[in-house]
Amino acid sequence: MVLAAFHKQVVNNYTKHLAQGTFPWDVVLLTARSKKQAEAFQKQIDYYLNVKKSIPKYTETQNEVIYDVISDDQDSLHPVTGPGGSALLVMRILHERFGEDMHKSISSTHKY
Repeated sequence: MVLAAFHKQVVNNYTKHLAQGTFPWDVVLLTARSKKQAEAFQKQIDYYLNVKKSIPKYTETQNEVIYDVISDDQDSLHPVTGPGGSALLVMRILHERFGEDMHKSISSTHKY
């Protein structure tokens, strides 16, 4: 029951931000199983961001939202397995990109 209430709250918050044209996150990351899937996700993001204009370009504080797709198969020597492996890969990449400045609000979605 608690999880259902939390999910409803998240969906309501997301819907509110879409109506306002802003996002509560500075960075939105999706993970993909392959480079091919990552390219397809990136094309969809670009379409909804630039053509349909149905996902926000800016955060609540008017910073530009960073949208990115990370492919699990980036490193053939260290393959990523499952959502846990994807989460670790995302944390590593975020640390590489933002270093100690990881105070940004981040949404990460895993597709499996």
